Amino acid sequence: MLEDIRQEVLEACRRPDNVLTPAFYDQHLRLVAEHATALADVLGAEREIVELAAWLHDLSAVLDFSTLPTHAEASAQLAASMLARRGYPGDRIDRVAGAIRRHGAPLGAGEGTAEEVCVSNADAMSQIAAPAFWLFFAFEVRKLGFAEGQRWYGERVRQGWQALVPEARALIESEYALACRVAGLESGAAHPLPSVDLLRHTLATLCYRGAKAVRAAPPEFASFRAAADSRAAGQILAHVGDLLDWAVHMVQGRHVWREAVPLPWAEESERFFRRAAELDHVLASGPWPTAALERVFQGPIADALTHVGQINLLRRLAGVPVRGENYARAEIVAGRTDAAQAAPRVEFE
Repeated sequence: MLEDIRQEVLEACRRPDNVLTPAFYDQHLRLVAEHATALADVLGAEREIVELAAWLHDLSAVLDFSTLPTHAEASAQLAASMLARRGYPGDRIDRVAGAIRRHGAPLGAGEGTAEEVCVSNADAMSQIAAPAFWLFFAFEVRKLGFAEGQRWYGERVRQGWQALVPEARALIESEYALACRVAGLESGAAHPLPSVDLLRHTLATLCYRGAKAVRAAPPEFASFRAAADSRAAGQILAHVGDLLDWAVHMVQGRHVWREAVPLPWAEESERFFRRAAELDHVLASGPWPTAALERVFQGPIADALTHVGQINLLRRLAGVPVRGENYARAEIVAGRTDAAQAAPRVEFE
């Protein structure tokens, strides 16, 4: 059946109204299939599901380029119809369609099925591995000028590489170096990367503020809540620990979420600083992909800062308020992630 599907896709690419041109078959679809099946062998995905999704993932845009903004969903529906006509099992059709629906950006380990991770990474890999076609796409299809088209492709290369799982990077290291040269990048570094130091300083800020929020709170404060149906302070602090644990895995390209049972206030406070120290150690051992650092900041770190603010609010409601402070003047140092923070410099009521 695979050969039958490949032939139908080839015929679709050869249609005179295919805006992507017949070259799209060899310069993109074939490469996606090759990279996806190579990843399947490494990541333990099912090759047939991966290969079917790879050949069919852009079919909607090949047949009608105007569907490009929604082509992932449209291609998934086309694939399901084609496979159903051939008597392919329904549960396997769903797996193929799922991989097609989620191919828009590389998924990390644990962020989807193994097949979805393979196809989404392979799609980005193929764009890095075929600079000639994608520059043609920039100039002829998107009608961009030379400088603008080169910048567009360079951004595709940069973002794609940063989001790839390590196994995918290992497969196309040489192609990546060539794509960087073609796009006018220097080993992918022409676009300055966010500093790990800034994220570590943000983590230290969380610890400074968190230390102030948990310090001198009586043990019974753990059960205080603003309303009967809201989280208690101890549950919020436990959630912050869960967020930091999640961040440790996320920065390394894994999606692992564990919801811990809240501990007594003193023990939960210790867990908060222990998890923060673990995350800081992992960050310092980089380098890490920029996309991973961005996700850590916009997800667990930003959430944790919000929840520390909630704890401060609950302390005021409970009658054990935390003094206000000019945090811009505070002594906050990257790597300082324990409860022994510097004394406040400028506090107020």
